[in-house]
Amino acid sequence: MKNKQCYLIKVQIKDFFKKVILLNGNTMINKKKILNWIVFYQKIIDFNKLLFVLNLNIKLKKEFLTSPITFIKNNNKVFLFFCKKKNLISLLKPIKGEIIGHKDGYGFLKTSLFDKDFWISQQQMNPYIHGDIVLVRLVKISWSKNNKIKIIKLLKPNYQNIIGKYCIRKNSVFVHPYNKKFNFKISIPLEKKNNNLSNSMVSTKLIQRPQKNKNAVGEVVEILGQNINIFLIKKIVLQTYNIPILWSKKLKKELFLLEKNDLLKRNNDYIDMTHLPLITVDDENAKDFDDAVFCKKNKNSEWVLYVAIADVSHYIEENSVLDREALNRGNSIYFPTNEVIPMLPEKISEDLCSLIPHKKKLALICEVTITESGKLIKYKHYKAKINSFARLTYTELNSIWNGNKILSKKYNDIIEHLLNLLLFYSSLKRLILFKNSLFLNRVEPKFILDKYLKIKKVNLFIRNKAHKLIELCMLTANVVSTYFILKNKSKALFRVHEKPSKENIFRFRKILQSLGLNIIKNNSPTYNDYLNFLKEIRFRSDREVIQIFFLRAMKQAKYSSINAGHFGLSLPGYVHFTSPIRRYPDLLIHRIIKNLISKKKFVFFNKNNLENIANHCSMTERRAELASKEVLEWMKYEFIKNKMKNTFVAIIFNILKDEIIVRLKNLFIDGFIKIKKLSTDNYIFNNKKKEIIRKHTNKVYSLGGKLLVKISAIHSEDRRIQFDIV
Repeated sequence: MKNKQCYLIKVQIKDFFKKVILLNGNTMINKKKILNWIVFYQKIIDFNKLLFVLNLNIKLKKEFLTSPITFIKNNNKVFLFFCKKKNLISLLKPIKGEIIGHKDGYGFLKTSLFDKDFWISQQQMNPYIHGDIVLVRLVKISWSKNNKIKIIKLLKPNYQNIIGKYCIRKNSVFVHPYNKKFNFKISIPLEKKNNNLSNSMVSTKLIQRPQKNKNAVGEVVEILGQNINIFLIKKIVLQTYNIPILWSKKLKKELFLLEKNDLLKRNNDYIDMTHLPLITVDDENAKDFDDAVFCKKNKNSEWVLYVAIADVSHYIEENSVLDREALNRGNSIYFPTNEVIPMLPEKISEDLCSLIPHKKKLALICEVTITESGKLIKYKHYKAKINSFARLTYTELNSIWNGNKILSKKYNDIIEHLLNLLLFYSSLKRLILFKNSLFLNRVEPKFILDKYLKIKKVNLFIRNKAHKLIELCMLTANVVSTYFILKNKSKALFRVHEKPSKENIFRFRKILQSLGLNIIKNNSPTYNDYLNFLKEIRFRSDREVIQIFFLRAMKQAKYSSINAGHFGLSLPGYVHFTSPIRRYPDLLIHRIIKNLISKKKFVFFNKNNLENIANHCSMTERRAELASKEVLEWMKYEFIKNKMKNTFVAIIFNILKDEIIVRLKNLFIDGFIKIKKLSTDNYIFNNKKKEIIRKHTNKVYSLGGKLLVKISAIHSEDRRIQFDIV
């Protein structure tokens, strides 16, 4: 078995089946068990992972090692097990993927089939650019090193306009791309030279793509501006990530008809729950209220929680213009400037569907009954007319719980219900559903802005009891909605969070050991190991550093049509149900639940386009995160560059061969220290322990250590901040 690996790949072969040659000792493995498992994994997987997931001690027959393929048929799709890499490579069909460029000239290929990206050499990248969709053939597969591929065809060139700085030199004009994944400059023909555009940010259309010995050539199609400010940066980011911001004429026409028809009146099958004193609890600057809560005790002294979610699906018909645009956007994008690019027009998100106080609204209610000790008794979903009694902020609700008399008087009519929520919180915290969930108590920043949308100061964001209550209410509604869907064996869009790889856990354990922690004993930790780890680091001063490395070891959550469970929450399945105003997957889940309630067949989505929707929504979610982060990084850069003379306390977050990565304490601004600039002393770099030792003084720089630093340089091109130790 040494050096042998087993691969799983999905292919389309009609009416073909052979027995599985995998053996568990002398007994044939249960075929049904494997088929059930295959539903969760439709991609290439290594043999050790197969053993781990099936929880079997499998021995392979000699004939299996020589036989290249084993077939398993399931729903007209055949799954192949390969034992030799050469067989896998020769039999695999070419695969499609997207090129991700790198500032140093090489690139990566991202595919839906592989978890790992393929490395593309600088030579192979020559005729291709970031964002191209290509067809490739596998050349080499390795589970520990870089995979190798050969690009055989350009399927869909990236025609997106490229934003950059317009530069004029003696005999040349060119544009330097803002996005460093485009690692080439774009020449502008001299006859189209415009001296007024020098150092302006422009949008450029490629006329000629970069080639081996030729520069890319382009033409300016839009002048974005010269003075770099937050408004220009946001404009650049929106175009860089190709984020839609305009509503089409067709959509506006459909929206007008929607308002005119007053769909609120068409609700004969909605239960009247307007007497229920539901309340919304959100941030101070929230405008779209898509969830409301209420709780009470029943005659058995059990808690009954009502989570009412805006019934967006009542207004947005399947495959309508509004629906297609919502899917295209995938989610709302919230910028650190307190601005939002909504998934749905404001008329819907902030008016028709928003649970505005003292206005009749349509909702999908999730009603959950739990005991005082936190045991789930029952749940149900139903459509209802509701009337929110009040709109509170997290700060207000928490202040009322802490005895604020002025606010208690303001909300006197519902004060009993507000205090009930505090009592209910104690039971909800004990809910057995979340006993193994990996909740991190992360320290987060709250950026206070001035009237010019610049950072004025940075405060620590403290999550109070009100934040935690609403979060647990929403988690509970999501979980029981998942139970309802699974119970009815329905197709759905699941929120999947896979278990971290052994390789990542191995690296994380090494980091812990460098900090003197031996909590996680092996590369296959149990949930108890993780829970003990979180308890152990709870009061450590370097907790923030450890949590960052822990998150890096985890896989990213994503959407999928296949339920592979949620590792972080320790749940067999999970869906998003509570935010249909700002997330398309939630809107889709509402449609599924409403169809199950009314016992109608849900035929709009089949498994294939469900997976396409899942991939698209995962992409738009990452896009939103990156766009928001990029705007924030620029704001931090503008904030810190005016403090060149200040001295800061910095925490060591990582140690590389040439650099020490630090974060300014309480400012959440990252930068680096060049090791060669520390002093004339010689250094020993210990990668295993993640530390640097000065040879003559034995001074040690290690993870979590604190330093006094000053800014030595700010690199404007990539907005990196360089520090020197004081």
